[in-house]
Amino acid sequence: MEKSWFKNPADKTKKVFFFADTPHVLKLLRNWFLDTGFVLNNNVYVDKTPIRALIELDSNELKVCHKLDKHHLECVGAERQNVRLAAQLFSNTTAKALELYKPVNDVNLIRNLSAFIASVNDWFDVMNTYVPQQSLQTSKCGYGLYEV
Repeated sequence: MEKSWFKNPADKTKKVFFFADTPHVLKLLRNWFLDTGFVLNNNVYVDKTPIRALIELDSNELKVCHKLDKHHLECVGAERQNVRLAAQLFSNTTAKALELYKPVNDVNLIRNLSAFIASVNDWFDVMNTYVPQQSLQTSKCGYGLYEV
């Protein structure tokens, strides 16, 4: 696809932009990640193995990834349509926990997977933003227009 817009039929000076259904793309990313993993641009393969190890390490009473459990990796059937599970799997919390715990010995895999998850999280924040600045959670604004 060369362009993601077309001329507005009512006003030829304006463009109408289109993009994929964000929650659906997030679920597809998660499903593909769980089923096969990804080969990233730098020819590095990432899969769910470090996350499975992270869940096992983080199974104590006090958890870093308190929302993440085996259910996120073993969802089948209608559960694969659950956007919340996909968003929790690809969250900044998961990315940071991978860096903190380093659940597998391959440091490059951890670094690449953490960066991939953080990128998916940031993409989802931008694409799932309804207004330029959210009043209740200004630090979660996908456009980055917030004051600290």
